[in-house]
Amino acid sequence: LLKEANEIDADHPDVTAFARRLDHARGRSTISVTSNADLIDARPDVLVNFTRPLPGVESQTTAVQRLIRDAEGHYVAERLFSALDSTYLACVEAPMFLPGFVRLAELQLALGKTQQARNLFDTLSYWHEINDEPPNVLVRALQISLDPSDTAALLEYAMILVDNGEISALEPYVPAAIARAVETNPTAARDLSQRYLQLCPENLDAQRLHLQVLTTTGESDALITAARTFVVPSSPIDLLVFRIIAESKSSSEEWLTWLEIIAGEMRAEPSAHAIVREMLDTAEESLTTERLRLLSAVVAFSAGHWLECADSLRFRSPSEQQPDGEAFVSRMILALALDHLDDPAASSAMLDAVRLAFVPDVEAFAGSTEMFGVSASPTELLKTTMGRGGNAIAELQTLRDANPERLEVRGALAAIYMETGNAREAVRELRYIAQEHEKTGNLSAMVQAMRQISQAVPANVEMKAKLIEGYLRRGVLDEAIVELDLIGELYRDRTRTADAVAAFTRAAEIASATGAFSQGNALFQKAVEANPDDVPVRHAAVAFYLQTGSIGQAAAQLREVVRIALVTEDRDEAVAALHQIIALAPQDSDAYHQLGEVLTSLGEYTQAERVYRRLATFSPHDLVLEAKQSALAVLAATK
Repeated sequence: LLKEANEIDADHPDVTAFARRLDHARGRSTISVTSNADLIDARPDVLVNFTRPLPGVESQTTAVQRLIRDAEGHYVAERLFSALDSTYLACVEAPMFLPGFVRLAELQLALGKTQQARNLFDTLSYWHEINDEPPNVLVRALQISLDPSDTAALLEYAMILVDNGEISALEPYVPAAIARAVETNPTAARDLSQRYLQLCPENLDAQRLHLQVLTTTGESDALITAARTFVVPSSPIDLLVFRIIAESKSSSEEWLTWLEIIAGEMRAEPSAHAIVREMLDTAEESLTTERLRLLSAVVAFSAGHWLECADSLRFRSPSEQQPDGEAFVSRMILALALDHLDDPAASSAMLDAVRLAFVPDVEAFAGSTEMFGVSASPTELLKTTMGRGGNAIAELQTLRDANPERLEVRGALAAIYMETGNAREAVRELRYIAQEHEKTGNLSAMVQAMRQISQAVPANVEMKAKLIEGYLRRGVLDEAIVELDLIGELYRDRTRTADAVAAFTRAAEIASATGAFSQGNALFQKAVEANPDDVPVRHAAVAFYLQTGSIGQAAAQLREVVRIALVTEDRDEAVAALHQIIALAPQDSDAYHQLGEVLTSLGEYTQAERVYRRLATFSPHDLVLEAKQSALAVLAATK
């Protein structure tokens, strides 16, 4: 209905007034009297709570009850002058009903009639004095409204409210009293905050205020107990900060856990940086220097404030008193922040982090933490040091000497050696790694190290030969085949033909022995191509192909043998090869023709005539064949 009314006339005063009432009823806002143009003297910081029902109304006459209800209705609708008039009439009708006069003074104050309200307050106070009665809670609330800077009065009133246990009446007086008294009367603020928390244990504001007071008063044990009681990982980020402040004052290892939680929350909500920063500045005196600096740096890092993070840690090295885990976090975030700033000092900080990551108590945390947004395991950290130049080499050498059994350090060092062109040192480290993995039976890791050796010395034939023998000795045949293939290519490029053929041939034989026939065939083809006019190599290929069942490839190699034999005029070799071809491919007419021609050139007319006779069975009506056959028969007879 309100939406419809708003569409008709959004500026109508009744629409505006009802919208305010509706928001107020739904808890979205408080009634504001400062928007009224007539209330130029109204002060928005005054602590007033006019919506509280007046006590004792039900004991008054019907007329008075009606007037008070009318006044409250006018007030809610922000018709303050009408509310004032109704309250005046109620006070006339019931001159001994003191709550009515309190309400009258409240309305006068809201309308900017401050002096009139003060006069009425003085009268009410005098009445209580002559009747030897303490002012009731309504009069005290009026006093605070008239003198909002009177902290003592506010604190006294808040104490009365918590003593009465009126939970609905605590706001806003009790929180305001705690917040104001924490600086002037911390003891009273602590007592009040503790009682407030007892009444409202689930109230986040009550928790915040109590923790704030304990942080300010420096009561370490109480702060730790309170924080551990109700601050959990799912708490709002400001409460998490209080928790880590509390943990920082203990020797518990939980501090690092909460630091990680804070970092995660800050990454998810970087806009909270200013709030957390202000809290840390306020708590500076209650934190140890190292932990405050580290917490500040983590907060800045998590919010992406790289310069602030780096400045808080840049010129400090981990102290002996600082736990290794905290020192690791310090160096790690400094390294990452400096890296974002393109500062060359990032390398040194990262190597400090690497060194600390190998400390037994730190390694598990480093391998699992998500505090930094990247993996902080020692292995991953070592990878980040690669390519950082000579300084990284010197640092890693020192780290290797201190931790000779840490193979990942040697691996990172080998990688930098390779990148900087020091293949000899790289191979030395990799050979050590391979040997250690072999000792422990980690065959896959050993093979990986040996592969890296091969990559480090891609053109070193002698080293590859050692690798091949190492693979064969350990039964790692697949890797041996790969290296034999590579060394064969190197030999071929260096025109060491015989060595190339030997390498390819050996690789082919090993491949076939493992059942990889297609790979073996391809390798033997490489052997043949390395020395295409070498007849023994061709015959070896024929034997290999026949062994693997590759008849067609065997026949093709024999044809090449025939070609070579004819070029070198080794007709006997050609005849033998042609006979083998015919044996493998009995229907190969070209082989018959070629064999007949070679036999004829050798004067073996009878054998040549037999070859053509056999060939004629494939082409019974070929006149050329018949003529050759007849001519050869005559030559054979005359011979």
